[in-house]
Amino acid sequence: MQARNYSRPGEPLKPRNAPAVLCGWAGRLLLAQRRRFIDQFGFAGRIMLLAWQGHRGREGLMLSLTLDEVFKIARGCLALVLLVGFMLGHLWAFLWYGALSNIGGLENISIFLVSIHTIQITPIMTTVIIILRYGAPSTLELAVMKSSRQFETLARLGVPPEHYLAAPRIAGTVLATPILLSIFSLASFAGSYYLAWHYSGQTLLDFVLSLSSQTSARHFAAMAFKSGVISLSVSFFCVFNGFQIRVDGLNRGAAILRRAMGESFFYAVISSVLVSVFYYV
Repeated sequence: MQARNYSRPGEPLKPRNAPAVLCGWAGRLLLAQRRRFIDQFGFAGRIMLLAWQGHRGREGLMLSLTLDEVFKIARGCLALVLLVGFMLGHLWAFLWYGALSNIGGLENISIFLVSIHTIQITPIMTTVIIILRYGAPSTLELAVMKSSRQFETLARLGVPPEHYLAAPRIAGTVLATPILLSIFSLASFAGSYYLAWHYSGQTLLDFVLSLSSQTSARHFAAMAFKSGVISLSVSFFCVFNGFQIRVDGLNRGAAILRRAMGESFFYAVISSVLVSVFYYV
């Protein structure tokens, strides 16, 4: 006889398998966040519309504001990107160099360094640095400006806050993130090569040729796409949460900041993982 699934009156039946549980969790999340998703889509639409309508005659000003944001990102993140990248590459080489060199020589080391470290670790670490050094301060800055009614002052002067405060931050992050990802990768390669040179006397030319032999167009395409989705995730959710704070609501600034950092990191990592899945398929 087939066992029946009895339940108490008024108690919903519980799903029995993992796909049903996952689908139920995703459905509840979408229903719970539907208003927030609508607000985010509307905010993105306003930014694109105002950027399209207000770019005529103001190209120089928008370029200047965007370059200022790129400078802020570089000033806040560059030193940490170089330091963390070099240390992480050195640590990775220290843990794996001996074992991998015994298994497959230089080619195996280069494959692991390019496909695992650069594709997987570098985007996540760079995301964390950008969020901590630029995203969180930018969210707090916007929250303070809106809470102190500076947005209302800009609106009375005919200056849309979405156009002059949100768009340059998003564009600056989109421009700076690929550069920071490349610098982090180069710093990691330098840290790995330093240990390889110290232990085996490997020349720089052999190291570079070994790395170049493992790279392909798919590798650069994956990194370019990751830099795009990461920069959009970090900049958009940090700016959106800064705009979401209510006037005279700076006492909730800590909650806004936590939500901005959490959403930025979550969506950046999810998109990075999805790109990696398509890269390895």
